[in-house]
Amino acid sequence: MVILAFGHTYIKSGVLKKGAIQDKKFFESDEQPLDGKWITSSFCQIEGAMAISNNIPILIIKQKNLRIDGILKDDKKIVSVSDFSLENKTQIDSFFEQILEKEIYCWKKSLEEIFNTIEGNIV
Repeated sequence: MVILAFGHTYIKSGVLKKGAIQDKKFFESDEQPLDGKWITSSFCQIEGAMAISNNIPILIIKQKNLRIDGILKDDKKIVSVSDFSLENKTQIDSFFEQILEKEIYCWKKSLEEIFNTIEGNIV
């Protein structure tokens, strides 16, 4: 599965867990700024979770400046490529024509190593 994690909602100024106090007993318990961050569509999370539960390999392509949570966090079951920028057409073209092709090839090679079982074919 390939997930294109584009920004869906832009937060110009915001705070996650406003007023929270850091406590080592809890994971990420402190207040966190969200200024200038993008949040993806909830479908990235839902579809990615379905893929993980069905042992489907995932490649995530993330827009720069996304809030990284849930399925977007690095994990051994998920391969993430370099983040891409939507600032201008040149950056978008460069990413998809040069960088992405190489990274998808590496992902494909890792899939072949894992799933190559019958006469060199992915099953």
